[in-house]
Amino acid sequence: MATTTPRRTEREVTMQEDIITRSAVRKTLAVGRIIIGWTFLWAFIDKLFGWVR
Repeated sequence: MATTTPRRTEREVTMQEDIITRSAVRKTLAVGRIIIGWTFLWAFIDKLFGWVR
């Protein structure tokens, strides 16, 4: 006996605007992502070229 799962409709899909509604919080999270990304990128570049001992 085969069972089927219902397909998602547009109303069931959660968007990031639905989770975090305040623009200040969204900007803070964006800056945090950039800082974390830069930290890991810097560590990679530093080890690649051996800039800091």
